Amino acid sequence: MLVVSPNLEGLQFSRCKRVAMVWEITRTDGVILRLTSHDVELEVLGNTYTPNAAPNPSALRREAGMKENDRDFRGVLSSSAITTEDLLAGRYDDAQIDERLVDWRYPWGGSFTYSRYWITKVSYDGEQFFASITGLARWLRPRFGDVFGRTCRFNLGDDNCQAVPASSSSVVVAGMADGEAKRIIRATTASLGTQADDFWNSGKVEFTSGANNGLKGEIKDYVDTNREIVLQLPMKFRVEIGDQFTITQGCNKTAQQCEDVHSNLDNFGGFQFIPTTDRVLRVTPNAS
Repeated sequence: MLVVSPNLEGLQFSRCKRVAMVWEITRTDGVILRLTSHDVELEVLGNTYTPNAAPNPSALRREAGMKENDRDFRGVLSSSAITTEDLLAGRYDDAQIDERLVDWRYPWGGSFTYSRYWITKVSYDGEQFFASITGLARWLRPRFGDVFGRTCRFNLGDDNCQAVPASSSSVVVAGMADGEAKRIIRATTASLGTQADDFWNSGKVEFTSGANNGLKGEIKDYVDTNREIVLQLPMKFRVEIGDQFTITQGCNKTAQQCEDVHSNLDNFGGFQFIPTTDRVLRVTPNAS
């Protein structure tokens, strides 16, 4: 519950209000942006909020019970505060938004209302960015139970799996097999030792330099002859010769790989003999 400060008590019941929204956006990498819907900078609670790149929010509908207070933001890239590179790289995913309603004539008085949201999805069409956000109810719906199937329900290297995945750091890009497609990476022989084909399948690469610094990609296939790493999806930005990344071994979550590759069948989290739809659809031969 927001307690209105004594400075705002008189303004709260005044017939004339001069209100503006201020937003503090905290990304998961620690970067903080402070924006306002007003046309000039405002100083609220000791922080300066700028009108550059301020989003245009949709209407908010507050409902009773545990329903989420969902809404959308959209805006135009009009300053260096929100960049195309950050949007495409997904650096605003799961970012926290603190929203306050203030009187722009007396911003030092505090805020009339306060809400907290989290960004769930961001897209960019080349002109505007669109962000879907959700409220506190998101964290009040924990998942109970587990999913059981033939494949392992654990992630390689977690507390339940306990296997230690192989990894190699400071791997250097020798070139791209598909050029501008940004999907098939060739590593230098000196930086990536010899391994069997498919050794790095289902693993990840995380770039530590270059335009993709800090971004990750999932590995679809690995061919040892040319140290060729095929990604599931292309990287967001151009991969240059000399860029460096860390590569980590993956797992396709089958019992066979758990035993043959990781020697960890005792901790396998799947049920390889569980009946599935193939049992239901199987046709029994006519006894006659």
